[in-house]
Amino acid sequence: DALDRIRSRKDSFDCVVIIRGGGETSDFSGFETLPLAEKVATFPLPVISGIGHERDECVIDMISFARVITPTAASQLLIEHLGATLDIVNDSQRRITVIAALRMERERARLAVLTESVPRLFSLVKARQEATLDRLFQRLCAGLMHTTAAGLSEANNMETRAIAACRRRLADERHRLDMLEGKSTLLDPALLLKRGYSITRLNGKVVRSAATLKKGDKIETRLDDGTIKSIIE
Repeated sequence: DALDRIRSRKDSFDCVVIIRGGGETSDFSGFETLPLAEKVATFPLPVISGIGHERDECVIDMISFARVITPTAASQLLIEHLGATLDIVNDSQRRITVIAALRMERERARLAVLTESVPRLFSLVKARQEATLDRLFQRLCAGLMHTTAAGLSEANNMETRAIAACRRRLADERHRLDMLEGKSTLLDPALLLKRGYSITRLNGKVVRSAATLKKGDKIETRLDDGTIKSIIE
Protein backbone atom coordinates (compact mmCIF):
# COMPACT_ATOMS: atom_id res chain seq x y z
CA ASP A 1 0.00 0.00 0.00
CA ALA A 2 2.85 2.40 0.78
CA LEU A 3 4.45 1.65 -2.60
CA ASP A 4 1.15 2.33 -4.36
CA ARG A 5 0.80 5.68 -2.58
CA ILE A 6 4.38 6.63 -3.46
CA ARG A 7 3.88 5.60 -7.12
CA SER A 8 0.90 7.96 -7.36
CA ARG A 9 3.22 10.80 -6.22
CA LYS A 10 6.50 9.57 -7.61
CA ASP A 11 7.63 13.09 -8.65
CA SER A 12 7.77 14.03 -4.95
CA PHE A 13 10.35 11.33 -4.09
CA ASP A 14 13.90 10.39 -5.10
CA CYS A 15 13.94 6.78 -3.90
CA VAL A 16 12.25 4.27 -1.61
CA VAL A 17 13.93 2.56 1.41
CA ILE A 18 12.45 -0.67 2.75
CA ILE A 19 13.79 -1.44 6.25
CA ARG A 20 12.75 -3.21 9.40
CA GLY A 21 13.69 -2.57 12.98
CA GLY A 22 15.09 -6.03 13.79
CA GLY A 23 13.50 -9.40 14.35
CA GLU A 24 13.86 -13.08 13.72
CA THR A 25 14.58 -14.80 10.43
CA SER A 26 11.00 -15.95 10.32
CA ASP A 27 9.97 -12.32 9.94
CA PHE A 28 11.39 -12.34 6.35
CA SER A 29 8.34 -14.12 5.03
CA GLY A 30 6.48 -10.83 4.61
CA PHE A 31 9.27 -9.55 2.30
CA GLU A 32 9.25 -12.58 0.00
CA THR A 33 5.73 -12.43 -1.39
CA LEU A 34 5.17 -12.37 -5.15
CA PRO A 35 3.01 -9.18 -5.20
CA LEU A 36 5.63 -7.24 -3.25
CA ALA A 37 8.43 -8.60 -5.43
CA GLU A 38 6.59 -7.57 -8.60
CA LYS A 39 5.97 -4.06 -7.29
CA VAL A 40 9.65 -3.63 -6.32
CA ALA A 41 10.87 -5.02 -9.66
CA THR A 42 8.67 -2.68 -11.68
CA PHE A 43 8.82 0.36 -9.39
CA PRO A 44 9.69 3.62 -11.23
CA LEU A 45 12.05 4.80 -8.44
CA PRO A 46 15.21 3.16 -7.04
CA VAL A 47 14.37 0.81 -4.13
CA ILE A 48 16.97 0.32 -1.35
CA SER A 49 16.45 -2.67 0.94
CA GLY A 50 17.83 -2.90 4.48
CA ILE A 51 15.70 -5.55 6.12
CA GLY A 52 18.21 -8.23 7.18
CA HIS A 53 21.73 -8.91 8.39
CA GLU A 54 24.74 -9.86 6.33
CA ARG A 55 24.02 -13.59 6.59
CA ASP A 56 20.32 -13.20 5.75
CA GLU A 57 18.95 -12.48 2.27
CA CYS A 58 15.42 -12.35 1.00
CA VAL A 59 13.76 -11.89 -2.41
CA ILE A 60 13.47 -8.11 -1.97
CA ASP A 61 17.25 -7.90 -1.39
CA MET A 62 17.89 -9.69 -4.68
CA ILE A 63 15.65 -7.51 -6.88
CA SER A 64 16.10 -4.09 -5.24
CA PHE A 65 18.25 -1.31 -6.69
CA ALA A 66 20.71 -1.55 -3.75
CA ARG A 67 20.95 -3.85 -0.70
CA VAL A 68 22.41 -2.84 2.65
CA ILE A 69 22.76 -4.81 5.87
CA THR A 70 20.98 -2.56 8.32
CA PRO A 71 18.71 0.51 8.37
CA THR A 72 21.72 2.46 9.61
CA ALA A 73 23.66 1.34 6.55
CA ALA A 74 20.75 2.49 4.38
CA SER A 75 20.84 5.98 5.90
CA GLN A 76 24.62 6.00 5.52
CA LEU A 77 24.26 5.10 1.83
CA LEU A 78 21.84 7.97 1.30
CA ILE A 79 24.08 10.40 3.21
CA GLU A 80 27.12 9.35 1.16
CA HIS A 81 25.13 9.65 -2.07
CA LEU A 82 23.90 13.10 -1.10
CA GLY A 83 27.43 14.08 -0.11
CA ALA A 84 28.76 12.91 -3.48
CA THR A 85 25.95 14.76 -5.23
CA LEU A 86 26.74 17.89 -3.22
CA ASP A 87 30.41 17.57 -4.19
CA ILE A 88 29.39 17.29 -7.84
CA VAL A 89 27.13 20.34 -7.49
CA ASN A 90 29.85 22.34 -5.73
CA ASP A 91 32.43 21.31 -8.29
CA SER A 92 30.05 22.20 -11.10
CA GLN A 93 29.39 25.53 -9.44
CA ARG A 94 33.11 26.26 -9.21
CA ARG A 95 33.67 25.26 -12.80
CA ILE A 96 30.69 27.32 -13.95
CA THR A 97 32.04 30.30 -12.00
CA VAL A 98 35.51 29.90 -13.54
CA ILE A 99 34.11 29.38 -17.03
CA ALA A 100 31.75 32.33 -16.63
CA ALA A 101 34.61 34.52 -15.41
CA LEU A 102 36.78 33.48 -18.37
CA ARG A 103 33.90 34.02 -20.75
CA MET A 104 33.17 37.41 -19.22
CA GLU A 105 36.84 38.35 -19.57
CA ARG A 106 36.90 37.25 -23.20
CA GLU A 107 33.67 39.11 -23.92
CA ARG A 108 35.01 42.18 -22.11
CA ALA A 109 38.16 42.07 -24.22
CA ARG A 110 36.11 41.55 -27.38
CA LEU A 111 33.85 44.43 -26.41
CA ALA A 112 36.90 46.64 -25.86
CA VAL A 113 38.20 45.72 -29.31
CA LEU A 114 34.80 46.46 -30.82
CA THR A 115 34.62 49.74 -28.93
CA GLU A 116 37.97 50.76 -30.37
CA SER A 117 37.09 49.59 -33.86
CA VAL A 118 33.63 51.20 -34.03
CA PRO A 119 34.92 54.77 -34.65
CA ARG A 120 37.33 53.51 -37.29
CA LEU A 121 34.66 51.40 -38.95
CA PHE A 122 32.25 54.33 -38.76
CA SER A 123 34.82 56.56 -40.45
CA LEU A 124 35.31 53.99 -43.20
CA VAL A 125 31.57 53.58 -43.69
CA LYS A 126 31.07 57.34 -43.63
CA ALA A 127 33.82 57.87 -46.21
CA ARG A 128 32.39 55.10 -48.39
CA GLN A 129 28.88 56.52 -48.18
CA GLU A 130 30.10 60.05 -48.90
CA ALA A 131 31.96 58.75 -51.94
CA THR A 132 28.80 56.96 -53.07
CA LEU A 133 26.77 60.14 -52.58
CA ASP A 134 29.35 62.15 -54.56
CA ARG A 135 29.15 59.66 -57.42
CA LEU A 136 25.37 59.76 -57.35
CA PHE A 137 25.41 63.57 -57.30
CA GLN A 138 27.80 63.70 -60.26
CA ARG A 139 25.66 61.21 -62.16
CA LEU A 140 22.57 63.25 -61.32
CA CYS A 141 24.21 66.48 -62.49
CA ALA A 142 25.43 64.82 -65.66
CA GLY A 143 21.98 63.41 -66.29
CA LEU A 144 20.37 66.80 -65.72
CA MET A 145 22.86 68.49 -68.03
CA HIS A 146 22.29 65.87 -70.69
CA THR A 147 18.52 66.16 -70.30
CA THR A 148 18.72 69.96 -70.38
CA ALA A 149 20.96 69.92 -73.45
CA ALA A 150 18.64 67.46 -75.16
CA GLY A 151 15.66 69.63 -74.24
CA LEU A 152 17.35 72.77 -75.53
CA SER A 153 18.32 71.00 -78.73
CA GLU A 154 14.76 69.75 -79.18
CA ALA A 155 13.41 73.24 -78.40
CA ASN A 156 15.79 74.76 -80.96
CA ASN A 157 14.76 72.18 -83.52
CA MET A 158 11.10 72.85 -82.78
CA GLU A 159 11.72 76.61 -83.04
CA THR A 160 13.50 76.14 -86.35
CA ARG A 161 10.72 73.93 -87.65
CA ALA A 162 8.06 76.34 -86.38
CA ILE A 163 9.77 79.31 -88.05
CA ALA A 164 10.11 77.37 -91.29
CA ALA A 165 6.49 76.27 -91.11
CA CYS A 166 5.36 79.85 -90.40
CA ARG A 167 7.39 81.14 -93.31
CA ARG A 168 5.94 78.50 -95.60
CA ARG A 169 2.45 79.28 -94.34
CA LEU A 170 3.01 83.02 -94.85
CA ALA A 171 4.36 82.39 -98.33
CA ASP A 172 1.38 80.18 -99.14
CA GLU A 173 -1.07 82.74 -97.77
CA ARG A 174 0.72 85.57 -99.59
CA HIS A 175 0.54 83.58 -102.82
CA ARG A 176 -3.15 82.85 -102.19
CA LEU A 177 -3.79 86.55 -101.52
CA ASP A 178 -1.98 87.41 -104.70
CA MET A 179 -4.14 84.98 -106.61
CA LEU A 180 -7.29 86.33 -104.96
CA GLU A 181 -6.15 89.84 -105.75
CA GLY A 182 -5.58 88.86 -109.35
CA LYS A 183 -9.00 87.22 -109.52
CA SER A 184 -10.65 90.19 -107.88
CA THR A 185 -8.91 92.48 -110.30
CA LEU A 186 -10.13 90.43 -113.21
CA LEU A 187 -13.67 90.52 -111.81
CA ASP A 188 -13.68 94.25 -111.16
CA PRO A 189 -16.95 95.60 -112.75
CA ALA A 190 -15.15 98.69 -113.97
CA LEU A 191 -12.80 96.58 -116.04
CA LEU A 192 -15.69 94.55 -117.38
CA LEU A 193 -17.49 97.75 -118.38
CA LYS A 194 -14.37 99.03 -120.17
CA ARG A 195 -14.28 95.80 -122.13
CA GLY A 196 -17.79 96.46 -123.49
CA TYR A 197 -19.89 94.63 -120.94
CA SER A 198 -22.86 96.25 -119.24
CA ILE A 199 -24.80 95.71 -115.98
CA THR A 200 -28.59 95.81 -115.97
CA ARG A 201 -30.48 96.33 -112.73
CA LEU A 202 -34.16 96.14 -111.87
CA ASN A 203 -35.08 97.92 -108.70
CA GLY A 204 -31.42 97.97 -107.71
CA LYS A 205 -30.93 94.24 -108.31
CA VAL A 206 -28.79 92.82 -111.09
CA VAL A 207 -30.79 91.18 -113.85
CA ARG A 208 -29.26 87.84 -114.74
CA SER A 209 -32.01 86.48 -117.03
CA ALA A 210 -34.40 88.11 -119.48
CA ALA A 211 -37.10 85.76 -118.31
CA THR A 212 -37.27 87.64 -115.04
CA LEU A 213 -38.43 90.82 -116.85
CA LYS A 214 -41.95 91.70 -117.90
CA LYS A 215 -43.60 94.45 -119.86
CA GLY A 216 -43.52 97.82 -118.18
CA ASP A 217 -40.47 97.04 -115.97
CA LYS A 218 -38.15 99.99 -115.66
CA ILE A 219 -34.57 98.84 -115.91
CA GLU A 220 -31.26 100.66 -115.64
CA THR A 221 -28.29 99.68 -117.74
CA ARG A 222 -24.85 100.82 -116.72
CA LEU A 223 -22.18 101.26 -119.38
CA ASP A 224 -18.59 102.37 -119.16
CA ASP A 225 -19.40 105.97 -119.96
CA GLY A 226 -22.87 106.32 -118.46
CA THR A 227 -26.26 104.85 -117.54
CA ILE A 228 -29.28 104.10 -119.79
CA LYS A 229 -32.79 103.80 -118.37
CA SER A 230 -35.30 101.72 -120.34
CA ILE A 231 -38.89 100.42 -120.14
CA ILE A 232 -39.66 96.89 -121.22
CA GLU A 233 -42.37 96.72 -123.98
